Amino acid sequence: MDDRLRMGLVACGIGVLMVAGGCARHAAPPASQGASAGVDSMEATAVVYPQAIGSKEGSAPALTFKEYQVPAMGELEGYGERFAAIKYNMRAAGEPTTISLLDFTTGTSKQAVSGAVNFKNGYNIVGVSGADRWVAWEELNGGEGVAASNDAPGWKLYAASINADSMTCGTPVLVAEAALTSLSRPLFRVEGDTLYWLTNSAADKETARSASGAAVKARDLAKGDERTVCETKRHYATMSVENGSVIVTEEGDESKEAIVRVFDAASGAETWSLSLKNTDYISHFPQVHDGSLVWTVFGEGGLSYPDLFYRGTDGVTLRVRNTASDPIPVGKYVFYDAVTVSGSGVSQKIEGFTIGGYDPATNETFTVIGGEDAGDDIWDMPMARGYSPDTFVVSTDSRPSTATVAEYAKFPMRIRRYTVPAR
Repeated sequence: MDDRLRMGLVACGIGVLMVAGGCARHAAPPASQGASAGVDSMEATAVVYPQAIGSKEGSAPALTFKEYQVPAMGELEGYGERFAAIKYNMRAAGEPTTISLLDFTTGTSKQAVSGAVNFKNGYNIVGVSGADRWVAWEELNGGEGVAASNDAPGWKLYAASINADSMTCGTPVLVAEAALTSLSRPLFRVEGDTLYWLTNSAADKETARSASGAAVKARDLAKGDERTVCETKRHYATMSVENGSVIVTEEGDESKEAIVRVFDAASGAETWSLSLKNTDYISHFPQVHDGSLVWTVFGEGGLSYPDLFYRGTDGVTLRVRNTASDPIPVGKYVFYDAVTVSGSGVSQKIEGFTIGGYDPATNETFTVIGGEDAGDDIWDMPMARGYSPDTFVVSTDSRPSTATVAEYAKFPMRIRRYTVPAR
């Protein structure tokens, strides 16, 4: 099943930070690392990365979940309280990528978007974000992995309303578009009635760095109003949205060092910042909630997996566990997907996949899905998911890597929606 790994290889993780999907690349710290005036900054206590794991193994809280089964070959691409959006890549050459909705209340799934608006002109859907009232998607001319050039194709960002009764989508609205020679592909997220998206300016041909900075914009999909939430002359590598805040990692020109910045989504005011002091690549999407930060960093070596770190309001950085990714703060806990490996460097061997959790109050990690429950399946946390007070959703494509297209129906995609108890 190695061909279906998401979070393991360095190439996969670094790919998340490159132009694919609008995420960008390297960073150098600015001349001044501190936050701007009036910004709550944790810089008084610099990040120091411990080498030893500082947590201990404990028992999971009393989690409950409901499991859903949908057609195979899907990718969970965002969810709200009622609906989840699932992307289905083309199963055969020439077919469009589609979007389906899963209703958590009934367990019903249904195709809601039959293909790209511009499919006949060579575009296909490559990214999706969905919630309860809206679904958004990126269409790219030429497919994944297209490099910018003078005749490079462009991307288009669409959104459509969800009719909850019929589980269908309204007429798509074009929100933004650009040529790859102008702006990188967008990172985007639907939150309530708002669509947020991040783009970096195209790389300068001589330096291969962002030519004129980056910006996060937002559109009220119900009203049509658009605004700029934040912008920089440097480079934004990641973006996520949680509880009225936009979280970005800002990078510069040469080093890998990143600064996490938090902005009020409504006013654009910067409310929190911290330099991660990282010497290796940041993996996926750091998350901030109530002044605490959780993030993952790739280590050095051959076959490398990111390691999970947590920093509470006391300013102490803790190595929670090795080989973990996609952390999500939920209630008083942090949940993540992880892989167990043996050996080191190019001799590393995969032993199993788990969904795990961490309790900062007790400094204990615990297993949510693992062992016999996980079996041979690879369960995934969704990327770039911000804080939730009480729920998180995971998914797995249970089909064997040897299965043929005709056999996919025997191995449906499984989705679990967990409820986390309050303390």
